[in-house]
Amino acid sequence: MASQKEEYGRKEDMFNRREESLRRKDLELQEMLIRFNQIITENESKRARAEKKAVEDKVAAASKEEEIATALVQLQTLRQVSPCGTTSPSP
Repeated sequence: MASQKEEYGRKEDMFNRREESLRRKDLELQEMLIRFNQIITENESKRARAEKKAVEDKVAAASKEEEIATALVQLQTLRQVSPCGTTSPSP
């Protein structure tokens, strides 16, 4: 009877240690999942900002190209007009 109690006590201790080990591992996994989700969220935020900036840069570049085209037309017009207000022959 005493040996059965000892065996039961040993098994119970082993079970308790195993249970504590599993709890620690579960907690570690939960912490890792939280960190992983934070990284994913940060990366999504960075991606969204980068995409928004790319669109804004594309719009700004198109606007500048339009300004350049308008300025070139104005320059050509000014080159065709002589200092006294008459048009000079086109080259």
